[in-house]
Amino acid sequence: MTITIDLPDELAARLAELLPEEERNRFAVNAIAEALEAHRRDSAECVAAVKEALADMKAGRNLIPFEGVCRQWEADKAARRTSGSA
Repeated sequence: MTITIDLPDELAARLAELLPEEERNRFAVNAIAEALEAHRRDSAECVAAVKEALADMKAGRNLIPFEGVCRQWEADKAARRTSGSA
């Protein structure tokens, strides 16, 4: 499959400076694959967290404010990125 994207001029210039033309396709494919995997992983983790929270709520456990959940979610994502697993 061939996909054409319009890059902003600055980004296109950086890409041209960084990689020879023959390496750009492989670089783009790898970058897209990594981004899709990170999105899938984040989505799966979100679903698992919601299921766990619903089970806890039904059992009367671990009831914390939504804002606390958001802070913990962001902290966990940042920790994964720092550790290189994101």
